[in-house]
Amino acid sequence: MSETYGITTIGFNPKMLDVIEENFKELLVDYFGSNVDLSQLSPLWKTVQVVATEATLIWTQAEQLFYNNFIATAEGSALDLKLDDVGLERKPAIAAGVTLTIYKNTDNSVTVPQYSLFETTEGVQFFTDIEIQIAAGAKASTTGSVSATAAIAGIAGNVAQNTITTPTSTITGVDYCNNASIAEGGEEKETDSAARKRARDYVGAIWTAAAIRSAALNVSGVDGVKIIEFTTSYNCLIVPKTTFSAALQTSVEEAIEKVTAITVEFSVLESESVGLIIAADITIETTYDEISAEADAEVEVREYLQTLGIDDDVFKAKVTQAIMETAGILNVYNLVLLAKPINETHRYLTASGYTYNLDYSTGTDSASVIVKGTVGGTPDTTFTKTTDYTIGTSPARVIFTGTGDLPDNDTDFYVTYTYPANAIGDIEINQDDIAIFDSINFTVP
Repeated sequence: MSETYGITTIGFNPKMLDVIEENFKELLVDYFGSNVDLSQLSPLWKTVQVVATEATLIWTQAEQLFYNNFIATAEGSALDLKLDDVGLERKPAIAAGVTLTIYKNTDNSVTVPQYSLFETTEGVQFFTDIEIQIAAGAKASTTGSVSATAAIAGIAGNVAQNTITTPTSTITGVDYCNNASIAEGGEEKETDSAARKRARDYVGAIWTAAAIRSAALNVSGVDGVKIIEFTTSYNCLIVPKTTFSAALQTSVEEAIEKVTAITVEFSVLESESVGLIIAADITIETTYDEISAEADAEVEVREYLQTLGIDDDVFKAKVTQAIMETAGILNVYNLVLLAKPINETHRYLTASGYTYNLDYSTGTDSASVIVKGTVGGTPDTTFTKTTDYTIGTSPARVIFTGTGDLPDNDTDFYVTYTYPANAIGDIEINQDDIAIFDSINFTVP
C-alpha cells in the first residue's frame, strides 16, 4: 500500500528527497524507457536533482504552514498571530530594576541627570529612572539614592549586589556608584513553549474564577494570581514580577472585565508580602567566606521561594535543602526562619477615627514600624512617630495623634515592620500573602 503524503489523519507527512527522487525516476523511465541514463553523473539526473531539492524545500515549507495553523504547534510570528486570535499576546522581555547609591568626588552639590548610565565590569548597563540632586556635604559621607533600570531587557540584568560600580561616561561630580542589593525582575521574552502552555490554559468561559485568574495571569508583569470570592464580589490578588503600579493594576482590570459579569464587583489588589529572614550557623570550606556564603545561599533560597504561590507555606526543610545546595557550604544547623509582613495596608477614613489595629504584635521596640501614606496629595510621605502617631499594644495598633500630619481622607497608608514579627520553624502563610526573600545572616563558629 502506497504511503499518503501531505495532510493525513495524523498530521502532515512531507515527501523527503529520496522519495521525490524515486518518483522522478519512475516518471523518467515511463517517458524515456528503461534505457534512460539516470546515473549520478548524467546531465539529465543532475538536472532532476536540482528540481527534487527545490521540491523538498517546498514540502518543508508546506509542513510548517500546516502546523502554524494550530496553537499547539505554531512557532515564532505564526504563534503570535494565533495568540492574537484568542485575545492574548506574547509577554515581552522585562528589564531588571535596582537601587543605586551614588558617591560624589566633590563636597559641592551634584546633579545626576535622568538616564545617566552606570555599568558592571562585564558591561551590563543601567540607566537612572529620574534626575536626583545630591546635597552639598562631605563627599565621603553624602550620597544619593536612585532607582535604575537595565538598559537591555532580560535576565542578563539580574546582576549580583555590589557589581554596578562605574559610570559609563563621565558625570560631573560623580565618582562611582554601588548597588547594595541585587538587581532583579529581569525576564526574557516569553518562549514559544511557555506561550503555548499559557494559551492552552486560557479559559474561554466567562464568569468563572478560573477564567478571571487566567485573564489576569496573561497580563505582562504579573507573576502570580489568586482569586478570593465573596457572595457578590471578589478580590483579584496580584504578585507583580517587579513592582505593583497603577498601570499594571489598570491592565489587569481591563483584562478581567472581559470575563466578569457586569453585575459582579471586583478589586485588583497587590498580595501582601511576608519577608523571610534566615539566621543559621554554617560550616564552610576553608577557601570560602561568610559574605560569599550569604550571597550565594540567597540565590538558592530565592529560587525556592519563586516556586511558591500565594498562601503557600515556607518549609524549614526546603530552606535547609536550598542552603545545602550552595557551593562551599558544608553544613547548616540551628536554622531559624523569621517572618515579617511588608506594607500592611490600611484605608484612612475620617469617619473611622484615628486608631488602626495591626496584624502583628510590635512589642516595645520604638522603631518596630515605619508608617507611610499620602499627605496633602504627596504619596509615600513618612509619618513621624510621637508627632504624627503613637504605637499602642494589646492589641498592636497605630494611633494617629490628630495634632500632627494625617493621611489624606480615603487614601491608603502603609505600615512596614522593621523587625521580625515571629520566629518559628515552618512559616504558615495567610491566604492573602506570599513569601519573598528578605535577608540571610550566617554565623561561622
